[in-house]
Amino acid sequence: MSQNFFLDIFGNPWVCYILLMLGIYFLLYGLSVQKKEIIGVAGGCLGFSIIGIIIIGNNFPSIILIISGVILFIIEVEVEDIPEKIPTIAGIGCVIFGGIFFLKFLSAPMAPQDFILIWIILLNFTIVLSVIFGWITLRSIEMAPPKFSPWPGEIGLTQSEIKPEGNVYIRGEIWAAKCIEGHCPISKDQKVKIMRIEEEHLIVKPVKDAELSPFGVLTDRNPKIEEIETIVPMGARWLRLNYAAWAIVERKKGVYSFDPGTDGIVERWKEEGIHILNLISYGNKHYTGSDNVMVAPVGEEQIEGYTNFVRAIINHYKHWTKCWEIWNEPNISLFWKPHREPAAYCALLKAAYKTAKETDPECTVVGCSLSRIDLSFLERMLKLGAGRYMDVVSIHPYRPRFKKSCESSGYLEEIYALRNLMSRYGVKIPIWITEMGWTTSKHHSARPVTQEVQAAYLVRMYVLSIVAGIERIIWYKHSDINQFGLMLENFTPKPSYNAYKTMTRLLANTICEGLKKTYGGAYIVKFRKLDQNIWVCWIPKGLEDIKINGRKIERWDLFGKSTKSEKGPITITLGSSPIYVVGNDLSHL
Repeated sequence: MSQNFFLDIFGNPWVCYILLMLGIYFLLYGLSVQKKEIIGVAGGCLGFSIIGIIIIGNNFPSIILIISGVILFIIEVEVEDIPEKIPTIAGIGCVIFGGIFFLKFLSAPMAPQDFILIWIILLNFTIVLSVIFGWITLRSIEMAPPKFSPWPGEIGLTQSEIKPEGNVYIRGEIWAAKCIEGHCPISKDQKVKIMRIEEEHLIVKPVKDAELSPFGVLTDRNPKIEEIETIVPMGARWLRLNYAAWAIVERKKGVYSFDPGTDGIVERWKEEGIHILNLISYGNKHYTGSDNVMVAPVGEEQIEGYTNFVRAIINHYKHWTKCWEIWNEPNISLFWKPHREPAAYCALLKAAYKTAKETDPECTVVGCSLSRIDLSFLERMLKLGAGRYMDVVSIHPYRPRFKKSCESSGYLEEIYALRNLMSRYGVKIPIWITEMGWTTSKHHSARPVTQEVQAAYLVRMYVLSIVAGIERIIWYKHSDINQFGLMLENFTPKPSYNAYKTMTRLLANTICEGLKKTYGGAYIVKFRKLDQNIWVCWIPKGLEDIKINGRKIERWDLFGKSTKSEKGPITITLGSSPIYVVGNDLSHL
């Protein structure tokens, strides 16, 4: 009797169909929120529905349609370079028609009016669930960050000896790698930098911890002693500045005069272990004919004057610095007058690159220096072959009106689009952010944020940039101009200074293991330093509780206040200010 009861229940097409649809729903939902309990319920529903399908028999075409629909949902989430939403729409259609064909196999006799009523109920049930499946799929895509593949400039960890081939651990995944000529073999557990990408291999070379830091800040040409004494403790290892502007160095045509005081400051930075990115700009009236230094050199004679200056400045400073940025924001009229034009900037960049490499073959030439992420301007440059005349692409990805956060303004998606554009033109070189920031000034033309929000946005921007494979990130700026700075004009630290200091203390010399985004919208970015896990966690809006397991867990707030070591699991309430979770064998429950 119990056997017949079992067959009557699970062999009933209605019950079997409902279990199948609920199983698919719980499976998609469980995967999207990454809850094992929900996935377990899905497994039970699907298991009993499969038993029913076997009992009923002769119903495989409908099952194939329903399974095809689920596969299309998964393709929408997992597969790149396909038209958006088309797999989801096709998946909804497959599930609906599969359900209709499934119901055709109903064999239980019933009154016509009951049959019609049940059909209407189940058809609506099918359509509603199918649409829910599609919504879950699209919601999963919306919450999932872009999938970044390895990029030149990123740091990884060797998983085996490379001689000349082996494996490298990059952002939580294992990649095939080769060591660059002259740097073989590379031992296991050695930090390496991706130099370029060839077919299916990452070409890497070993790097020291001193070379790894992405943390930088913009400062004045001749900083005050207070500025020098606060930059080193905050953990910045890169400075962007313009310590030898063309119009200042070449006051008399053809005569270059470098300030001994500036030379002493540059020497001081080198002694402190600070790397310098120097901006080679702006115009010079002896060549452009204008007292406005924002008038750019164009034409053969003016560009020759600029390249002669490039040669002179690199010759003078090449023992102190190896990185040179060609102009600043040539894509806006504020810094490139009279008319911003990609072809004019490309001509300047090409000539400057050739001169720089002739003067110091080991130097790094940074090109573009774009205001925001101007893909249109960059693509016109790449069509002109500009990719061959720079070692690094630099951007200044200020958010719209300086008010929005990175998350709300599609920052990661913009970086992803930038990398795709560069890849299409075969330009796979490091990307640097050489200006970025938010103002706290109510008198600035942009919309200000509070000092506390500036501090939170700073850390979130740095962490997301590292996730996106950005090699260098330079904050604009150290002390205040229009209150973008980390310090006030009297060198009183703002909250952002202490946030920067905490960030560099915890994340220096780490390896990024990737970004996880919860269904509730929280960000968990995972870093590793030796055997220690360091997670940076926040949610842009609202609050969310997350449970973390592990050993010797410490929590650090945005400004460096920490808790005593705890044993997991622990529950942490996340808000818009990032929290650091430090421990061993961390896992998100």
